[in-house]
Amino acid sequence: MVLGRVHDVFVLLVLNGVALHCDYYTAKSYLRPRSALSERKPLTPCLKAGACALYLVKGVSASASGVTILPLTLGVVVGATGSGILSGRLGRYKTLLIVGSVWLVGIFLLLHFLLQVDTPLWFAILLFFLLGLGLGPSQSLLQVAAQNNVPMQRIGSATAFTQFVRQIGSTIGIALLGTVLSNNLHNATCAAFPQSPDCQPGAVVRNAGAQQNTDIDAEFKQLETLLVAALKGDEGAYAQLQANPTIPAEVKARLIKGGIPAQFKLLEERAVAAAKGDVQAYNELVSDPLVPAEFKKQLVKGGIPAQVQAQNAQLLATLEKALGGDAASKQALLANPQVPQQIKGLLQGPTPPAQAIPGILAGVQKGLQAAEPQIVAQIEAQAIPQIQKGIEQAQGPALEAATSAAVKGLEETKVKLKGALETGITNAERNIFLYAAVFILISLIFTLLLPDEVLRGGSGFGARGGQPSVAH
Repeated sequence: MVLGRVHDVFVLLVLNGVALHCDYYTAKSYLRPRSALSERKPLTPCLKAGACALYLVKGVSASASGVTILPLTLGVVVGATGSGILSGRLGRYKTLLIVGSVWLVGIFLLLHFLLQVDTPLWFAILLFFLLGLGLGPSQSLLQVAAQNNVPMQRIGSATAFTQFVRQIGSTIGIALLGTVLSNNLHNATCAAFPQSPDCQPGAVVRNAGAQQNTDIDAEFKQLETLLVAALKGDEGAYAQLQANPTIPAEVKARLIKGGIPAQFKLLEERAVAAAKGDVQAYNELVSDPLVPAEFKKQLVKGGIPAQVQAQNAQLLATLEKALGGDAASKQALLANPQVPQQIKGLLQGPTPPAQAIPGILAGVQKGLQAAEPQIVAQIEAQAIPQIQKGIEQAQGPALEAATSAAVKGLEETKVKLKGALETGITNAERNIFLYAAVFILISLIFTLLLPDEVLRGGSGFGARGGQPSVAH
């Protein structure tokens, strides 16, 4: 039976399919929760591990990365053609399969140990070409081996069967190597962003396959535009940032609808309320970490009314000393332009007797209390416009500083994310090539178990039937 005769070839093809597809994968990236990545561009350049490394690590464009790995395809063509010619001349295929497998193990191990983020592009392309030289014989001669072990009338079935088992191997390879890529990206991004919720113990890695985009520069540029617009008061940009699931919750919590203008409007309202004596507004301003320390020093609990009351109390204390005969206090009150003329008239007359002083002070206090609302209103009419003007003047520099800080923070995050992505992709590539070498070694064992048969001729009479051997 066909299955019995090609059992070894079947196992070899499955393992070889896994190995040959070690650089053919489309993985679902883990980067969505920190990278602010959208869903407009698929991972088309990453259908091959070499192209993925060139595209994401070396900075080669998507189209150029496909062109750059043409040496790999050329190596496959040269290897397949050369092995076909040699097998035809030798009349056997086992030796070529063994040599090709050993060659692949060596190249895969070279890629594993030598591939780094800063590996020169020309060196990577050279290794891809050498890799293709080893892939060529494996792709062609294994099918020849399967066809050589079945009757002529079953060659079509054997060919279809080899393609089927290769598909099984490629499916296993895609699943395995996609997991390798995802795990390496997870480890690299968590090393760069250890505070991310997705990196905490027990966190569940969310599926980001539907929202993958590798154009980090474009994504961060769009995010920068939205963030700057939101800081300037664009409520539409604010809504987009709040609805974006890729932006961390702590970043969203720091955003305010209306941006910096709304923040300064709120600051102005609180400052005016605090100036009018609102204790709650005063406490909110003092406890707000965004309010400058210089501004907080100018705040007085109780506002202008409390300041007027304190001035009146000080005036009464000084007046009491002056009426008691203190010349310095008397001179200070007479020189103070804010002291009412009625009080100065008391000081310019004869010194009153001691028993009359309490009555005089009580009358002055009553008069000050009666005039207090008018004085407070006059001071507020002068102070509040100044407060509003100062806050308005500070809004421009604050907006510029906040915008600059936001852009700088995004740039730093982008650099860290790119570094994590490059490290993760490179580590994944190295592990993938190591696993490929292992698979090739296992397939080499099955290759050694294959009989060293002579290739059959095209007429359908095998060498085992006594006819001359002609390469198929």
